[in-house]
Amino acid sequence: PMFVGDELIGVLDVQGDVVDRFTEEDVQVKTTLASQIAIAVKNARQFEAQLAVAAQLREVDRLKSEFLASMSHELRTPLNSIIGFSEVIIDGLDGDLSGEALIDVQAIHESGLHLLDLINDILDLAKIEAGHMELDRNPVELHIVAEEVERTTRGLLKDKSTVELHFAVPADLPLLDADNRRLRQIVKNLVSNAIKFTEVGQVTVSAEPTADHQFVQVSIRDTGIGIEEKNLDMVFEQFRQVESDSTRKIGGTGLGLPITRQLVQMHGGSIWVTSEPGIGSVFAFTIPVVTVAITD
Repeated sequence: PMFVGDELIGVLDVQGDVVDRFTEEDVQVKTTLASQIAIAVKNARQFEAQLAVAAQLREVDRLKSEFLASMSHELRTPLNSIIGFSEVIIDGLDGDLSGEALIDVQAIHESGLHLLDLINDILDLAKIEAGHMELDRNPVELHIVAEEVERTTRGLLKDKSTVELHFAVPADLPLLDADNRRLRQIVKNLVSNAIKFTEVGQVTVSAEPTADHQFVQVSIRDTGIGIEEKNLDMVFEQFRQVESDSTRKIGGTGLGLPITRQLVQMHGGSIWVTSEPGIGSVFAFTIPVVTVAITD
């Protein structure tokens, strides 16, 4: 009998055509062999079961991603209508509003924009996980992308008079081999995140070629709350935020940085963070430059 503990796995049957062919020593050897075979068979069965479970989990994950993508798409249509109509009301196209009513409509508009950002994050994550995210790569001038991000993120400083935003991106950097829209999303996510966690001081964006001139490194430095070393790897995990009073107060889905990392890696670059609690953080990433093929 082939036992693993008290579980009978099977029977090892060894036969001979000679009477008294097997000695007591043979029996002991075959008994030991049966035990080893039993362990091997059980391990093989467990491995097959694990493969089946893994396949089921992959299918569940695929269905989840498809559901999120579908749900996010369906939510964006009515939400865009809410944002659009609130803008019409704010602009006074349907008549003037009282002061309190205007404040309420502006709150609706801002909340709609915030919700749209969250939905877009979920949709992007679902596309990436489902393998449907594609990059439209072309030569990109980083300083133009930086100027666009600067214009769109300065509004985040309206309630933070003690925080300054500086962009130091040279115009003579090499062209980047990147998706313009996604590169802008990467920089905006990191700048917005830096502003969010900085109450006093400054957020600085800089860029320079790497030593091998194959990439351009972009760095976003802030003087915010910082991150403890043990939590540095956590910041790039989905739906995770470093647990602290500040992060609980600020909130968020915890998707911005994971999506940013995925987009950087899709470009063939790397992203990392260095930080010191109470001093600030530096998020840096690399994007490949355009390579010019030499032809005869």
